[in-house]
Amino acid sequence: SPITLPNLTSLSLYDNNLNVFPSSIFNFEDNLKIINISKTGLKTIPENIIQIRSLENFYCYCNSLSHLPDSIGYLPNLKVLSLSKNNLESIPDSFQNLSSLRCLSISQNKIKSLNNSIVYL
Repeated sequence: SPITLPNLTSLSLYDNNLNVFPSSIFNFEDNLKIINISKTGLKTIPENIIQIRSLENFYCYCNSLSHLPDSIGYLPNLKVLSLSKNNLESIPDSFQNLSSLRCLSISQNKIKSLNNSIVYL
C-alpha cells in the first residue's frame, strides 16, 4: 500500500538516481509545498504536476530536462522555480500565469531567447 504522510510539506530527493518523476509524489499532493528533485537525472516533468496545487518551491536543477509541460505554468502558489543546469531551449507561454512567482532560475540551459511570457511575470 502507498505511504501516507498527511502532514508532509517538504520532500527532498536530491542527488538520487531516479531518472523519472516518481508517481508516488502525487500521494502527498494536498500539503506538499517544497519539492527538491534536483540532480536526479530527470528527463521530463509530467503534465499532472498541476495536481500539486499547494506547491510553492520547486527545485529541479542539474537534470536533463529539454522541455517543460505547459501545466507547470498553472501552479497557483508557485513562488520559487529553479531549473538551472538543464537542457531547456524555451519556456512555456503558460509561465505568464505564474502570478505568485518570485524567483526563477533558468541559468545554464540552452535558451536562446525569452518569449513574452517572461515579461508578464
